[in-house]
Amino acid sequence: MKLRYDQLVEQLKTTSSPIYFVTGDEILLVDEACTLLREHIKKQGFDERKVWMVEDAHFDDSVFQLQSDNLSLFSSKKCIEFYCLTEKIPEKLGQALLRYVQAPHPDNCVLVRCGKMAQAQQNTTWFKTIVQQGMVVQVWPIEMARLPAWIAARLKKFNLSCDEAGQRLLARRGENNLFALAQVIEKLHMLYGEGKLSVDQISALVQDQARFQLFDLSVPVLSGDKERALHIMSKLREEGVEPALVLWLLSKEIRELIQGGPLYGKPSPALERKKHAIQQARKRYSLKEWQQSLETAFDIDQLIKGAKVGSAWETLERWVCNSLSTFTR
Repeated sequence: MKLRYDQLVEQLKTTSSPIYFVTGDEILLVDEACTLLREHIKKQGFDERKVWMVEDAHFDDSVFQLQSDNLSLFSSKKCIEFYCLTEKIPEKLGQALLRYVQAPHPDNCVLVRCGKMAQAQQNTTWFKTIVQQGMVVQVWPIEMARLPAWIAARLKKFNLSCDEAGQRLLARRGENNLFALAQVIEKLHMLYGEGKLSVDQISALVQDQARFQLFDLSVPVLSGDKERALHIMSKLREEGVEPALVLWLLSKEIRELIQGGPLYGKPSPALERKKHAIQQARKRYSLKEWQQSLETAFDIDQLIKGAKVGSAWETLERWVCNSLSTFTR
């Protein structure tokens, strides 16, 4: 079966599996999912733990075979754990997991941890069999809209709380960086103890910990979220992203908007958010006005290349502001 991270605790109350597979690129949530699973596995009597780090594509499947076959009347139940540091699961490991899950031994249990899996690997026979016979936990990044609820639950673990303004402040400053946000909450507990936190207390401690990727800018610009768009641009600038890349992205999104996209792609929450943002953009301005905005990109390109004088970042920010309010040339 496939589970989301937030379904794991309830599922473990009623279900055990010969193999658990955790995949995702949100390190904090992957860590916590693996911790929950280790505790569950240990409660099932698997006291011995063997951990193997998979660091390259040349996995020696005899290692797994040796461990899974190494049983005796006097040995304890064993959890064999694979921590995959490779970009994708080595094929030999996938085949070894397939053989194991087709005939699991009751004295063995397997836990696999890896990063976000490409769709091609999710379509393999070995992975589909693990989904059918085991438990696969897919860890997705927490969207901005769901982040305040996650913050409230995290605060509750420390007997802390805050109002909606405090949640929004923590969410804005910790977006895309849950690990740093979790550390901030622990630090707030250390400083103020239990109870309700004020916005002033949070503001006094929290620094802007948010991290963004270039493509995080698309939806705020298209949907008209001026504050969020400028915040992301500011962080990208601090992280050393080249203004030419930002110009390329925004130009691409406007061209796609004019041409009628995105109309294709595998169904996903991200694709639905993008489609909704494009619908909002079309309601704000006509295609002619968006075309006028796209023409401004040529002037910014000349500035970036040094043919004109001025600050590329400041010009980009003004362009974004114009596209979210009224177009000026």
